Amino acid sequence: MTSIKYPLILSNACISVPTLRDVLIQIFPDWSVSEITIKKLTGGITNMLLQCQHKNQTVLVRTYGKKTDLIINRNQEFKNFLYLNKLNLSSKVYAKLSNGLIYGFLDGRSLVPDELTNFFLYPLISQKLAYFHYKTRNFPKKDRPKDIYLTIKDWIDLLSSPEKIASTEINNDDTNSESDYVKFFMENSILNNKNLLQNKNSNNLKEILIDELNWFMSIVENKSREVISHSDLLSGNVVINENLSHLYSENHQFLDNDNNTNTINTANSKIIKNKQKFNLKDKNSIYNISFNSNLKIDNIILSNANNDLISFIDYEYMSTAPRGFDISNHLIEWQGFDCEISRIPNPIKTNQTLRRWCISYILGYLNINFNNPNIDNRILNKLLDEFYPKNENFFDQLNSKQNDQNNNKPNIKNTNSFSNGTKINLSDQTFDTDFNIINKNVNSIIDQLIEEIYYFYGLPGFYWGIWAIIQHSISTIDFDYLNYSVNRFNEYWIWKKNFINNSQTYEDNYSFNVLNN
Repeated sequence: MTSIKYPLILSNACISVPTLRDVLIQIFPDWSVSEITIKKLTGGITNMLLQCQHKNQTVLVRTYGKKTDLIINRNQEFKNFLYLNKLNLSSKVYAKLSNGLIYGFLDGRSLVPDELTNFFLYPLISQKLAYFHYKTRNFPKKDRPKDIYLTIKDWIDLLSSPEKIASTEINNDDTNSESDYVKFFMENSILNNKNLLQNKNSNNLKEILIDELNWFMSIVENKSREVISHSDLLSGNVVINENLSHLYSENHQFLDNDNNTNTINTANSKIIKNKQKFNLKDKNSIYNISFNSNLKIDNIILSNANNDLISFIDYEYMSTAPRGFDISNHLIEWQGFDCEISRIPNPIKTNQTLRRWCISYILGYLNINFNNPNIDNRILNKLLDEFYPKNENFFDQLNSKQNDQNNNKPNIKNTNSFSNGTKINLSDQTFDTDFNIINKNVNSIIDQLIEEIYYFYGLPGFYWGIWAIIQHSISTIDFDYLNYSVNRFNEYWIWKKNFINNSQTYEDNYSFNVLNN
């Protein structure tokens, strides 16, 4: 086989269906034109995706949509792919062409929107997203994708020149000119919610949007840690491998019958009560996790986050963003392209679906190895280090309780040192009797994460609403971007009205029908 150092940079090569086989032969000289099969895939509303197969090798060819380089930095996307591949978070890139990418095919299938809400699947997806955030934390600074807020400001700049608001209603069929689609959006989204605007005196769309964005940024400042954000984790960008797909679709029957389960009792644990292990035929495992009753969380199916049961694809919108945005963006994508908001989980602390999602995220971020017999010690150790690096009250509470129980035990803060100067001696047997404080603080971490998510529930609609206005003017794909832009931006108004109704803070209530009240 010919030895080639990938990826190839073919700046002058252009992908088109009639010439694709000739391009593939340049990239894979051992391929035979007559043995190449090409299949068009569906799912996205921006690019064309082709599956190309030669004997036992399959690659994907993605061609960029018309003028999408106006909203997507294709050089940055290429850097994203290369870095993520080093972390085993993406497939291999074989070639960068003038209008697309050729990269490896992940064995499996993409999900559909209904599956994002599935009780069996969503904890695994949550866990993988957290693992993604953790693994990309050291993304080289010079190659990091653009800040999400700067991207939004760039998109706002792409909108039309200032337009005065027309008093007549714009018909969607007539919205072909730049001014018409701006008027349509103003009429059907902005003016319908004028009472919520930060700037009620302007008729300039750009000015209105910038004022809204600046206000939002001031509200969420320091509400979430910065991560490398996938930023487009809709159902089509979540792939489950073949073994998990069979297991899921065949009601858990696709198991290795030779030692397929193993129940591990951890009754004295701090967080996990017990776990049942299922071995898949591809040597991966999943675990049915039962938590300590104090956490009030149902059983969850999880796995070791570094496996390939769940994979993410398409990194063209990857950005540097608050973690709360990336999580919120994914949860809101539960609604699908038809914007069925009833599928979106309510961002409140009493929502058990969201609590299950959050504990899965926490365990994924900590990259817990569920085979480890000391799993609960590791969870406690890393929970404190990752989520409570400066919380002295937590340690004081533990010290006070343990000193009351046994005055001869050493003060916990003086045992060892974390990177932040504080460490708990996890081998100390005094921890074995102290479940309540630990579980209380895991619950506190879940609550904190839900608040973080709540604050960012309006940003995805703002982001994709603006994106859709631009797409309406540049895309040749048959999709109703204009009404989609109104539907998505209404998510921002829903969040903002809830936020205002809750005295501009978190409250444990949220209504998706608030605009109708």
